[in-house]
Amino acid sequence: MNTDNELRDKFDVSPVARITGDEIFAWVEPLNMREIRATVIPWMETQGYFRDNYINDDTEWDDIAITRNGVISGIQHYSGPEKIQSFAALPEIIKNGILIKTKPSDRETQWNITEHIFAAKLDIGDKSKLVGFVVKEASNGRRYYDHEMSEIKNLDGLSPHAGAAGLNTGKAYQTRQGSVINIIQEMLKINTQKINSNPFYP
Repeated sequence: MNTDNELRDKFDVSPVARITGDEIFAWVEPLNMREIRATVIPWMETQGYFRDNYINDDTEWDDIAITRNGVISGIQHYSGPEKIQSFAALPEIIKNGILIKTKPSDRETQWNITEHIFAAKLDIGDKSKLVGFVVKEASNGRRYYDHEMSEIKNLDGLSPHAGAAGLNTGKAYQTRQGSVINIIQEMLKINTQKINSNPFYP
């Protein structure tokens, strides 16, 4: 193993969450994204996704919550087809995610919130993805998954501008989505050359 980056080593051998992509909605053209987004909450309710006892193996936390508000927020912030599909994999993503960095929230309205940034691997059909997500921790110790700040990109197409597509703003680089992927990139030292020479998948 490459012992000069223990985080990267840990990430490379972490399990991959796998979904077909059709769990929530059958992706048949033409796509009606409004209709598709409207199916997410009911589907997750029927599957029992909204609970507060999710486990993360890396930290050994067993009290991470997925909430309706967190998912609704994620749907409202750039939610193209692959992000919608990724909701089906949330339990595995949370379980397999590697803790990358812990920092205080930089939002003035969340001064008492600690943010734990995680990286996980996801296969959607035959597409390999990197998922960045945040577990927020309140001052009372409650931890909850915040999909608003997650971002998903092709492993061979990461850049500090991840999260820009679909945001309809000139400040996309400064968004939370972009900053999460940027932090993951820096901590794992992910770049095209390293991916080509040391791929995540055998």
